[in-house]
Amino acid sequence: MAAVQEAHAATLTRTLVYEYDADSGQLNKEVVEPDDSKLCVVTTYELDSYGNRKGATTRNCDGSAGSVPGTNSEAAPPPAADLALFTKRTVGATFSSDGRFATGSSNALSQSESRAFDGRFGLPTSVTSPNSLTTYWAYDDLGRKILEKRSDGNGTHWAYEYCTSAAGPATCPTIAGAVGTYVVTATPVKAPIDLTARTHGGANGAYSKIYYDTLARPIRVQTQGYDGGGAAADIYQDTEYNTLNQISRQSRPYYAGAAAYWTKKDYDLMGRVILETQPDASKTKVTYAGLVTTVTNDKNQDSTETRNAAGQVVTVKDAYGKTLSKTWDPHGNLLTTTDAMGNVVKLEYDNKGRQTNMKDPDLGSWFYDYNALGELVKQKDAKAQITTMTYDLLGRLITKVEPSLTSNWYHDKYKDGSACDKGIGRTCEVVSNNGYVRKHGYDLYGRPVTTTSTIGSNFTAGLSYNADGRVETLTYPGSSLKLKNVYTPLGYLKQVINADTPSSVYWKADAMDAEGHLTQQTTGNLITTVNTIDPKTGRLKATKAGASGSTTYAVQNVDYDYDTLGNLKTSSDTAAGASASYTYDSLNRLKTETRLGTAVAPAQTITWYYNDIGNVTNRSDIGSYAYTVSGPSSVRPHAISSLVGTVNGASSPSYLYDANGNLTRVSTGRTMAWTSFNKVQNIIQANGSLAYLYDAEGERVKETYNQSGVLRTTVYLNPGAGAGLFYEEESSPAGTKKKHYLSAGGTTIGVLTLNTATNAWTTQYWHKDLLGSTVVVTDEVGAVTERLSYEPFGKRRKVDGGTDLLATLKGTTTRRGFTGHEMMEDVGLVNMNGRLYDPAIGRFLSADPIVQAPGNMQSYNRYAYVWNNPLAGTDPSGYQLETTYVYGTRGGGGGSNGFDYSGYLTQLNRDASKNYGRGGYGGSGAGYRPPSGVALVPLKPSSQALGPDGSTATTTSPVLGKGGLLGFINDAMACFSGDCSVLSLPGDARSLSSGAKFGTLLGEYKWDLPTLIPVVGGLYDYSKAASQGDGAGMLLAIGTIGLDLGTAGSTGTAARMELRAAKAFDGLADLAKFRAGLGLKAGEGTLARLEVNGQVFYGINAHGQPVTMGVNAITRTHAEADVFQQALNAGARDGNATLHVDRALCAACGQNGGVRSMARQLGLNEVTVITPQGTKIIRP
Repeated sequence: MAAVQEAHAATLTRTLVYEYDADSGQLNKEVVEPDDSKLCVVTTYELDSYGNRKGATTRNCDGSAGSVPGTNSEAAPPPAADLALFTKRTVGATFSSDGRFATGSSNALSQSESRAFDGRFGLPTSVTSPNSLTTYWAYDDLGRKILEKRSDGNGTHWAYEYCTSAAGPATCPTIAGAVGTYVVTATPVKAPIDLTARTHGGANGAYSKIYYDTLARPIRVQTQGYDGGGAAADIYQDTEYNTLNQISRQSRPYYAGAAAYWTKKDYDLMGRVILETQPDASKTKVTYAGLVTTVTNDKNQDSTETRNAAGQVVTVKDAYGKTLSKTWDPHGNLLTTTDAMGNVVKLEYDNKGRQTNMKDPDLGSWFYDYNALGELVKQKDAKAQITTMTYDLLGRLITKVEPSLTSNWYHDKYKDGSACDKGIGRTCEVVSNNGYVRKHGYDLYGRPVTTTSTIGSNFTAGLSYNADGRVETLTYPGSSLKLKNVYTPLGYLKQVINADTPSSVYWKADAMDAEGHLTQQTTGNLITTVNTIDPKTGRLKATKAGASGSTTYAVQNVDYDYDTLGNLKTSSDTAAGASASYTYDSLNRLKTETRLGTAVAPAQTITWYYNDIGNVTNRSDIGSYAYTVSGPSSVRPHAISSLVGTVNGASSPSYLYDANGNLTRVSTGRTMAWTSFNKVQNIIQANGSLAYLYDAEGERVKETYNQSGVLRTTVYLNPGAGAGLFYEEESSPAGTKKKHYLSAGGTTIGVLTLNTATNAWTTQYWHKDLLGSTVVVTDEVGAVTERLSYEPFGKRRKVDGGTDLLATLKGTTTRRGFTGHEMMEDVGLVNMNGRLYDPAIGRFLSADPIVQAPGNMQSYNRYAYVWNNPLAGTDPSGYQLETTYVYGTRGGGGGSNGFDYSGYLTQLNRDASKNYGRGGYGGSGAGYRPPSGVALVPLKPSSQALGPDGSTATTTSPVLGKGGLLGFINDAMACFSGDCSVLSLPGDARSLSSGAKFGTLLGEYKWDLPTLIPVVGGLYDYSKAASQGDGAGMLLAIGTIGLDLGTAGSTGTAARMELRAAKAFDGLADLAKFRAGLGLKAGEGTLARLEVNGQVFYGINAHGQPVTMGVNAITRTHAEADVFQQALNAGARDGNATLHVDRALCAACGQNGGVRSMARQLGLNEVTVITPQGTKIIRP
């Protein structure tokens, strides 16, 4: 089958060939791009007698003919040593004797996973991972999961109760007239767990309750708050609905008995949000005019987006009316982006849609080569530096060779081939040719327990876990120091203490708000910090710190005020005797700072000016900035080329860059050299030089400062870019300082330093501002040893508000300063991990490889700092901004917000295959958005504790896991091929049995491996997936087990369970049967069925009509939109699909009912659409 698409005067053709078993009609072979040897990939399937796929092999094409002579021939194999070549991959599965259940699976490395099932429902009762770790489940008579037991003995219990309104025992709320009907409670529990007797050893974490009304809508989520001071108060988050079943109001989380603050939404007749009103009364308005959408914020700043007929954004107009333009190819790939000043980014792709070239005005021209599977195997940058990569059979990076560094990753086993206990699916060892080595060790449950890093010497760190599976102790390298986390009964982190001297308390959580923010904490020197959080916005209003019990707040006394967009308007630090006010332009870029202090009277104002693309053109206290002329052929239009004025005492400096956009020379006397992975290699200037050593992932692990032959070396052992601090060792002729960083409440709170020259320990506690900058340092007895202050863009300034014109200020107690980053005092820069930053001019020294927000023209400025709003965000990694409207991060938090350094011990969060410049367009997107109608509260520490295999054991899974009520309907519809009398269960049973799979009562479940090519994409971070609980299933890449088992501890993922009928689906006739079973009359509502590569999804739109089975009058906008959304959520992609709809396609949704654009989102080649009006084929 060839898919031909024409657009923009271009014709592109993609070809897929399918072959089927002559006897069974089952698909047994598929060929992708059979006419191109470098793109051609073949997947063959081995079927058992039931038609289950028991094996799948993916390989390069070899010139074989099709099953019918003269047809479907494969392309010739790629030439010898061609980059398209890869080693064939084979996965397998075993099934029960009756063919119903996939009882085992194996990946391309023959690592296997086994499963057992409850035959009544087709649900798994146990899964055993390749590490021989087993998770067990028990179900009630309705097929609802009621108990889980993980391999470490801990688990989760689920309870289902009717409310008193439905003659049940539970007391439930009524929210805006919606009466609570039943409640689902998930509770983390401890050993002993007996699945047969359905008993456990009691709760070991906070429960989560979800209350549903008579229409099966979640109306309240309830959990337990911080219990460090005694009994925990309940936390609520409520949701209200309008008559069309849309969310009309949703509260922020609040404590029982406290005021609730609501976000309100208004909709148009198409079900689109047109007005959102926040609890502080700020409003966001959305206006729709055909293909044009305009968003207006509370300050009347507009952003207008125009899409083409395919739904792709073609222009974005900002609040100043300046336009960002985009073009696309027929396959939906972005071709060009042109900013308001004519600078153009160009992208090229091969016929599989893989990016082969990027021409960026800042980064230069980059080229990418892939094997036929899509793994990135070669990259050439604008400096003609070549990097090559190889992968194992699971698609994990194993070698990376580049001019500056060669690195090897060893998974499942150590380099010498010895066992990495319980380490299957884990990275066990990393070796680089610069002498860097890192080895990981795991415990009996696959959790990280040791990491040994070799950086000249060996540095070993260790973790241990308590009986509840939470991180309990941390052992530092370089000394015998061991810290211990102390938890509350509900699993909140309460204290961090010295494990060997428990009376030495370094940190204590005193109070939290309903959203999990720390509102009061006390450090080991008895300094108590009180944070006032605005309950309407979650923003930090004030920070007061002083001796415990005192109200003088001699350490910190800061107040903050904001505008309705969250921009900081004023800050006042009474303890430091300074204050400031700020204004912003219509793009929310910092415009002025007016500061007042003991050294600044009268007040002084600094003004910043910008051009359309985010370049600072003038700063009133420095001078004017110059750049290369913008335009289609411009080179580095965002990089400052010269400055007319004075910076740090130097007059009118100029700047030079290499072809990759890295700063190489400043006329003031600084030269810089860069590695092939675009990290600084050395810096040379008059007062000395700096040289750096990096690990395999490009993180700095050693710095050497040379001042006239006197060396100072610093070894860094930290979790990775932006992930916090752990241990550093600084050596000089004066001796060695071993710095053991203390972390709690989601941030670094101080450091314990051992001076080997005197064998003396010193303790520092850090007190931070809104941005996480260190502004006060206190010692072990609470005395202030240093106060620090910063300009908005990060340059040090005097605490009294005075300017440091010559940049002579340095921290005397710590090098950690602006936003928590390392201040490079010797050269006047800030090391933001991924990149270096010059705070004097507010610009990065190298181009950002990521365009974080492709719809924001300011994001294309690769040298700007946080889109020029430095008071509303930070850049922890040096690559992407994070908004900072709330102090620090949400606090407490099990092991993960204590000193859970498992990230350091495993380094699993590092994407070793990420390449500078690679994938630079797309960024982080909009982030996670919960499904419509699902109320959320912050996950509590009990649901974030590390489970077996290092997974996160989530305990808040609701019963309506697969799209709420639609999941229930989807399951109920499975009865279509047999006796649907099961749908006539008594009303109470019907309405509460949403978690049951009705089709299984008819014996309709069977397992299948979806049509696929094993996932071995070059940029897939396998190790990260494994650390999050993805076991052999992710190795197999054959889907997700069940509907809500993705966080099932050691077991991770396995095969996808699919509903299959006992007989073939009979099209619109069976949809008619569904209507009868649901109680829908002719003309009432719509049903839709979408099948994508063997996966089936159902959608319903009851148009306000009550349906039977005790379910609600579903009022989704369109049934066909629902099934596509379900498929998207389930990860169903690519190939072909069949859509049945029992009415004509939505006429108001555009040509072909909007199916084309929805199919494009799934990457489908074609959709066969069957309606009462006939059959048509739609090709995206």
